[in-house]
Amino acid sequence: MYRKVAMIAAAAVVIAIFVWQPWNRDLYTKYAALEMVSTVERGDHIDSVLQKATTSFNEKDFSTAAVYLYEVVRQQPDNSFAQFHYGVALLQSGKTALARETLTVVSKGNSAFKHEADFYMALSYLKEQDTDNCKKWLQQIPAGSGNYGKAQELLQAL
Repeated sequence: MYRKVAMIAAAAVVIAIFVWQPWNRDLYTKYAALEMVSTVERGDHIDSVLQKATTSFNEKDFSTAAVYLYEVVRQQPDNSFAQFHYGVALLQSGKTALARETLTVVSKGNSAFKHEADFYMALSYLKEQDTDNCKKWLQQIPAGSGNYGKAQELLQAL
């Protein structure tokens, strides 16, 4: 009788682990870390807002960073630097749907942040434990891009 109970308990623990998948959260944390590079200040209003956004972003106050970055994106819709970091700040703030909308715009563009956006789109799905969509986005990252190595490493881990 004791053996049956122990086996059932062990099976329940294994099932719970596979449903919960704690290793995916660790992967998200490992790969989602990003520092926002400080911008060159010319002294205008947007530079001041970007500096505040950078400070908030790097202090992991993503909600505040998103507010500042939204102001920049609203005034400079072609600013891919601000748009990309806005998407990441939204993702880190738990606003996944809006983050994906923003990152998709960057991903479809031709800026230096195109494949960075693809990588963070993948991470948005990893965060939700949707490994199929995560893999699809990771596979779009071409060799030679900045995140290719990390994308391949994450694909192997999945």
